This record gives sequence, structure tokens and C-alpha cells, in this order.
Amino acid sequence: MCKLEQLRHLYFLNHSTGVGIGEFLRSTKSRNLLQTLVGIHSKHLVLSDLLQLKNLKKLAIDVDGNFDSFLHNPQTLITFTRLLSLRVIAYGNNVKIDIVPLILRCPQIYKLTLRLPIVRLPQVNQISPNLIKLTLCFLRLQDDPMPTLEKLPKLRVLVIGSDSFMGDEMVCSRGGFDRLESLELIVLRGLKEWKVEESALSRLGHLRILGCRGLRRVPDGLRSISTLHDMLIRQMPKKFKKRMEEGGEDFDKVNHVTSRVFIECNEDYASDYR
Repeated sequence: MCKLEQLRHLYFLNHSTGVGIGEFLRSTKSRNLLQTLVGIHSKHLVLSDLLQLKNLKKLAIDVDGNFDSFLHNPQTLITFTRLLSLRVIAYGNNVKIDIVPLILRCPQIYKLTLRLPIVRLPQVNQISPNLIKLTLCFLRLQDDPMPTLEKLPKLRVLVIGSDSFMGDEMVCSRGGFDRLESLELIVLRGLKEWKVEESALSRLGHLRILGCRGLRRVPDGLRSISTLHDMLIRQMPKKFKKRMEEGGEDFDKVNHVTSRVFIECNEDYASDYR
């Protein structure tokens, strides 16, 4: 592989793969041409190895081992000047990592996926202003992420899933998410209340709620979102579904939505509405 002079895209698909990747990146003849690097493991290299890839556009890292050792804290804040897509995941890792130092080195990305517990969510000024799509899973945040995420200037697609937020209330504040077009809330087990204030989510077209079984109702603010035309509700309690059906307490909030699809919403669960 080191002798391949025109290599552009490199994917590792097996979790045992990756030994020697740091040495490979330092010696490969295609170092200045690599655009895609997916499936590498943090324990097999340090950040400075990746920062040498001047044309890297897509990067996916599996966190295993000591993430601080991977960052290696270079003295100057060298950045990925051309990176557009970043994914950081961890399988079976319950140790929270500080993702901020890595995010700060990615000032141009438009797509970000985080699938691991983190110490803190980056502040708005620490995240690329070009970010369009954001997927969050397993973050285990205690504080509502919406006050930060709703200020991202170009965000269009947002997925908050799989225990990324452990609290019981989320609030989309007045005027927030003014460009967001698609929102997914997936398996937020503790969520009970979701509030949407006036003029928030003003361009939302697609809404998906899946497995948030403690959520009592859809927000009042949905009734004023004229762009909302597609709702998918899946694996939610029967009571939640009935509230949005004709004659239900929330019917007037969603009556203007052209497509309302309910899948696997015919059961109630012992933990619902407590």
C-alpha cells in the first residue's frame, strides 16, 4: 500500500484492522493525495500523523485506547484545512472524552457525526460555521444541547439519538434553528417535555420521533410551523399517537402536516407518562 502513488480513498472495514496505520501515513507515497480515510483506530496513531494529510476531506476515527494520547497536544493549533466530513465513534467505550480539541482543528467541516460519550458539547464559536448536517448518538449529555445547536448558522439536518441527552426537557427557543429542515429525536429515554417557542424551527419540513417513550406530547409550537409537511412517529406509546389523531388533544397542532405516518405505535409501556 505504501507504494501506491495515486491512492485517494482508503477504508478499513474490519475492527481488527489498523495496526501500523501511523507508520503507513508517514511513509506512503500518496500522502499528499489522500482524500478519504475511514475506519482508523486512535490507539494506532497520533493526531500529527493525520495533520500531514493536506488534502484530506473525509475522516472517520474509531476511538479505542487513550484519546488524549491520540491528540498528542501539538504546540500550535494546526488544523485540517480541507476536511469536510468528520465521524468519531466508539464501540463499547463508556469513558467520556473531550471532543473539543479535535473539533477546533476542523474549521471547515459541513458534516459531523459523534457516536460516543463526551465530556462537553463544543460551544458555537468552537464549531465550524459551515456545518450543515449533525448526527449525535450516545453522548450522554446532562444539559439541554438545544441552546447551543440552535445557533449554528447553516445547520439543516439534525439527529439527536440514543441517549445523547439524558435530561427530561428540551427547549427550542424563539428564533432558533432558522435554517433547520430535518429533525430526528431518537431513543431519548428521559425526555418528557419538548418545547418549541415562537418562530423557532421556522423552516422545518421533516420531523421524526422514534422511541422517545417518555415524551408526553408534541410541542404547541408545531402548529405555527407552516413548512412542516412530513412527520414519522415510530415506536411511541399508543396514547402519544391518539393525541395527534382527529379528536385528540394535539390534533390541532399537526392537522396542517400533509403526511403523518405512525409505525409500531399500538402499545403502551409501563414507564410511559410517569
